[in-house]
Amino acid sequence: MRFDFQGYYMMAAMHVGICLLLGVLVWLFLKGAKKLREKTAVR
Repeated sequence: MRFDFQGYYMMAAMHVGICLLLGVLVWLFLKGAKKLREKTAVR
């Protein structure tokens, strides 16, 4: 049975890239939410 390593690596790389992208978006969102909260608290 032949295993398609190239296809597997491409799928894995895509999965990792999507996970990293989602992680960064969530981190930026939380950072922005914290800043907005601080701004509203100052007022």
